[in-house]
Amino acid sequence: MLEKLAGPVIGALIGYCTNYIAVKMLFYPKIEIRIFGHKLPFTPGAIPKGKPRLAKAIGNIVAEDLLTEEDIKQKMISAETEKW
Repeated sequence: MLEKLAGPVIGALIGYCTNYIAVKMLFYPKIEIRIFGHKLPFTPGAIPKGKPRLAKAIGNIVAEDLLTEEDIKQKMISAETEKW
């Protein structure tokens, strides 16, 4: 029984640990860390490092695809808006 469960349990433990480390590397640390004047690799995390680029990309998607000028015009001239 132990031999049959050992592989999946060890695999699950390794998978959990690697996923935990990967998520931590994405979000933390939030600032650059330097040791003796040298930048520590993978600092800041991928998300904080690319925050300006990510914000611009999300803003473009919202402006171009989710909320177009035509959608706003239709909402403004709809019957629901005229009730107000």
